[in-house]
Amino acid sequence: MDSMKIAMSGLNAFRTAMGTASHNIANSQTEGYSRQRVEIQSNTPQGKDGIFTGNGAHVESIRRITDDFTTEQIRTLSSEQERLDAFHKMASRIDSMLAEDSTSITPAMQSFFNAIEQLNTDPASSSARQLVLTEGENLVSRFQTQYKQVASLYDEVNGKIGQEVDEINSLAENLAQLNVAILNSGAQGSMETPNDLLDQQERLLEELAGHVGIAVNKEANGMVSVYAGNGLSLVNSDRTNPLAVGRDPADPTKSVVTQNGIDINESLSGGTLGGVLDFRREMLDKTMNQLGRQATVLGATFNAQHQKGINLYEDFGGNFFKVDTPNVSPAYDNSGSGKVTATLTDPSQLTTSDYRVSYDGTDFTVTRLNDNTQVTGSLPAEIDGLRIEITGAPNAGDSFLVQPTINGAKNIALAITNGSQIAAASPMRAESDVSNIGDGSISTPVILDVGNPQLKNTVTINFTSPTDFTIDDGTGTTTGSYTSNDPIEVNGLSVRISGSPAAGDSFTIKANSNGPSDNSNSRLLSELQMKKVVEGNATLQEGYAMVVNDVGGLTRQTAIYRDAQETLLQNAQAVRDSVSGVDLDEEAANLARYQQAYEAAAQVIAISKTMFDAVLDATRR
Repeated sequence: MDSMKIAMSGLNAFRTAMGTASHNIANSQTEGYSRQRVEIQSNTPQGKDGIFTGNGAHVESIRRITDDFTTEQIRTLSSEQERLDAFHKMASRIDSMLAEDSTSITPAMQSFFNAIEQLNTDPASSSARQLVLTEGENLVSRFQTQYKQVASLYDEVNGKIGQEVDEINSLAENLAQLNVAILNSGAQGSMETPNDLLDQQERLLEELAGHVGIAVNKEANGMVSVYAGNGLSLVNSDRTNPLAVGRDPADPTKSVVTQNGIDINESLSGGTLGGVLDFRREMLDKTMNQLGRQATVLGATFNAQHQKGINLYEDFGGNFFKVDTPNVSPAYDNSGSGKVTATLTDPSQLTTSDYRVSYDGTDFTVTRLNDNTQVTGSLPAEIDGLRIEITGAPNAGDSFLVQPTINGAKNIALAITNGSQIAAASPMRAESDVSNIGDGSISTPVILDVGNPQLKNTVTINFTSPTDFTIDDGTGTTTGSYTSNDPIEVNGLSVRISGSPAAGDSFTIKANSNGPSDNSNSRLLSELQMKKVVEGNATLQEGYAMVVNDVGGLTRQTAIYRDAQETLLQNAQAVRDSVSGVDLDEEAANLARYQQAYEAAAQVIAISKTMFDAVLDATRR
C-alpha cells in the first residue's frame, strides 16, 4: 500500500503540473500574464528502526515567475513615456499653428509694413491708405485667430484634467477592491497564492502609472498601497483617497487637481495627467503671454508714433490700434476692499510673465512668477514696464494676479476705420534758409510730446558763429552750443543739425502745411519694423521668431525624449517577457515530461494493484 500511496501523490502532483502548464499555454497571449511554475517537494519520509523510506511528493506552491525590479522599472518608464507623449501631442498643435504661413503672424506683419512702405511713396493716395487698413485688419485677424486656437487648448486641458482624475479614481477603486480579493484568496507564498489576481494587480498598477506617476508599497499579504507625487495616498489597502477637480483661486479659468480640498497640482508628476499639467505650465501659459506681448508691443509702439503725426484732416493721429490693458484678478478669498490696477508704461520692457501682488498687512510684495523675482515695499510700484497701483483697503493675506499680456492677442483691433485718419504726415516741418552759406542741414522734426502747448509754434534757429546759435521758440530766446548731429529739443520736439553751418545761417521749424503729400511720420512708422522694441533687444518679427523657436525647440526636444523613452520601455518590456513570458516550446516540453511522469505513476499504481491481488490470492489458499 505504501507504493500505491506514493504513486497517488505523484499522480496528484503531476496532474497539477500539467494543469499549470496548460494554464500557461492558454494565457500565452494574455497581456501582463506572468507564467507560473509548479514547485514539487518530497513528503516527509517515514522512519523505523533507523531506516527511512520515501513518502511520495506534494505541490509545495505554484510560483508566479516575475522580476519586481523590472516591473517597477516598467511602471516608471511607462509613466514618463505617457507624460512626454501627452505633452508632445498638444505642443505639436501649437507648433504647427505658429509656423504655418496660413496662420503665422510673420507674413501678415510683413505685408502690413509693406503697405506702409507703399504709403510712403504716395501718402495722398486713398488706395494706398486703404491698403494699410486692409493689411492692418489682416494682421489683427491673425493675432485673434491664434489666440482662439491657443485658448481652445485651455478648455481642452481642463477637460483632460477632469478625465484623468476620473480615470485615476476608477483605477484606485479597482485596486482597493482587488486588494480585498487577494487578501481573501490566501496568503502570498502559499499553495493558494492568487497568481492571476496578482497579475491583474500589476496590470492595474501599470495602467495607473500611465495616468500619473506613482510609488507602490507591497505588503506581505499581497495587498498594495499606492502614492502619487510627494507621498499623496491614492490607495491604502482596502481604502482610497480620491482626487477631485477644483478651480485655481488665482485664476478661476484653470482647473486644478485637489485632494481633501487642497490644491496638489505642484505635487503631481508623470503620466498623462503630469504631461497635461506640464504642457499648460511650461508651454501654453508662456505661448499665450508671448502672443499677447507681441500684439501689445506692436499696438502700443505703433500707436505712440502714430499719435505724433497728423492725418488728412490735420488732426493728430491718435491710436491706430486698440490695445488691451493688463488683466488683474483678485484671489477668491480676499477679505479686504483693495483693488489693484496695472497700466503699461514702457511696452519695450514687457516680459512674458504674470505677477502676483500680495499684502502681509504692512508691505506689498510683487512676485514675477516665471522666476520668482520679488520686489517688496509700498504701492505704486514699477516693474518690467508696468505701473502697479492700489485703491481701497486690503487686508493681510490678500493677493492679486496681474496678467499684463494674457488677452493682448485676443483684444487687439483697429482703432480707425477710414484711410484719411492715418497720420502719415508730421505736424511740423523743418527747412534751411535759402540764403545760408554753410553746408548745414536740418532733420525732420521728431515729436516728443504731442501735448506740449507750444508744439506748433514757429521756431527759428540762428547761428551766431559756427559753434553757437540762438533759438527763438515764439515765447523767448535761448542760446546753445553746436555739435554736429546732436539733438536740439524745443517745444516738445527734437531736431538734429549736421554739417558745418556758418555764422548768419538760420533754420526754421514750423507747422506743416503740406500734410497730404508729407510722409514724415509714415516713414517713422515703417522704421518701427526694424527697431528693438521687444524686451529692448529684438524687433517685432524677431520677437515672434523667438515664440516660434521656443515652441518648436521644446516640441522637438520632447519628441526626442519621448522616442528615447519608448525605446527604454520596449527594452524593459522585453526583459520582463524573457523572465515572465510564456515560451510555448518550453511548455510543450514540460507537458511531455509531466505526462510521462503521470503515466509512470499510474503504472506504479497498476503494479501495486497486481501485487496486492497476488497477496490476496495467496491468502485464500
